Amino acid sequence: MSAMSSALLQTPAESARPPKRTRCCDYSEPSTNRDTFLDNFKGMASLCIVFIHFGTIGTYFCGMGKFLDTCCGKLIFGGTAVGSIFAMPCFCFVSGYVSSLDLNKARRTQLLRYAVTWVVQHGLFFFLLGGRAQQQLYINQWEDQHPDLNTTNKMLEAEGEPALSPPGPLPLHIFREASLDWYLWCVILWRLCLPLIDRLRHPFLLSVVISLVMMFTDSSSSTYSNAPFGFLPYFILGYQMKGKRENIDSICANITYKVSFILFLLVTMAWSFFDLDRCCEYIGAGIGCLYGGSFANLMFVTRHIKSFNATNAMLHPTPSPDYHFCQSGQGALLTLLFYTVSMASVFGCMTLVPKGQTYLLTRAGRDSIYIYFGQLWIITLLTVVGFVALLNKVELPPAIGLAIGIIVSLGSWAILAQPCVKCLCSPCIEPRVEEGCCAVALP
Repeated sequence: MSAMSSALLQTPAESARPPKRTRCCDYSEPSTNRDTFLDNFKGMASLCIVFIHFGTIGTYFCGMGKFLDTCCGKLIFGGTAVGSIFAMPCFCFVSGYVSSLDLNKARRTQLLRYAVTWVVQHGLFFFLLGGRAQQQLYINQWEDQHPDLNTTNKMLEAEGEPALSPPGPLPLHIFREASLDWYLWCVILWRLCLPLIDRLRHPFLLSVVISLVMMFTDSSSSTYSNAPFGFLPYFILGYQMKGKRENIDSICANITYKVSFILFLLVTMAWSFFDLDRCCEYIGAGIGCLYGGSFANLMFVTRHIKSFNATNAMLHPTPSPDYHFCQSGQGALLTLLFYTVSMASVFGCMTLVPKGQTYLLTRAGRDSIYIYFGQLWIITLLTVVGFVALLNKVELPPAIGLAIGIIVSLGSWAILAQPCVKCLCSPCIEPRVEEGCCAVALP
């Protein structure tokens, strides 16, 4: 059994690791010793996350703005908006559910592995994608603010003042631009702080209050400082459900809850058909306040999705302006509303999860860490291809754009769940911290 293959969340038992060739060819279903329900739950959540990131890729091939006025465009963007309500909250919930106060040697080793994985993943993102890109964003912004630099510098030189120059590469702003690794960062912090959290009398209510308070501080300027507070209530909710499996089973068996959740999904989808901008604005603002930092600003920029100029944003990218909606009474109320709806949706999503082993779904849940981190590189490749199509004014029928989004989402999710991907990517996603240069002696 792999030490991290429970997808960031589930603590595995220590056992002998099979040979690499065996792991690469292991197409068997997960062991019956695992909690199949949790694997299926994570598998569904990972599929939702992949769809949120990949579903809209078809817009690049269908004329962007024109596509959003079609039923296919509204269906895709409405679906991604609805998925945003419960996808990451589900992961946070399960992360809390499988957490333990007992930081024995196996769990300390796992936390160390998480830390090494975060360093590797954030380093790859920063030095290969985000770091270089964000630097260019701020250079573009600086040049826009100083259109006639030579004239300005001549005037400054005449006055004996130092000349102006674009932002330099140092200091490295490693926390300014967020990547998918923000979630692993949160899990590490939450589990380290769990012994303190457990001693609180009302940790769930207190976490909601702290989350709202931190929105009004400079913590909201970075996803890495705001998300650990914003998503903490879901983690604590999951932790408090630990040992109460009968409650979860009763919720899953509740037909009324299941029907209500399905109706909620249908009503929200219908809302996106009638008013896509308003639907994306409310959902994006609600979850954006939980993220904070660059993720929040990006969601506020694109909340009026129909009027968003993607071509200009790609040809001449600049940093998203800082929005202070979350630092307002309306922002706090919307965040509270989002907490209520999303937490109810987490339990509603449970009612749709199969309990027995399900083809591909169970394995995807077992190895969802590979789906979670592997999708970034496919997204990057598809975005480049889509951008080229957008520049060349490729306009395929809307139904083709819808099909592209669905097929790419399902295909990427299925491919990343395969053992061969696990075998190839394990050094970057499941590093062996018990041996080699990362070996650390733990008491």
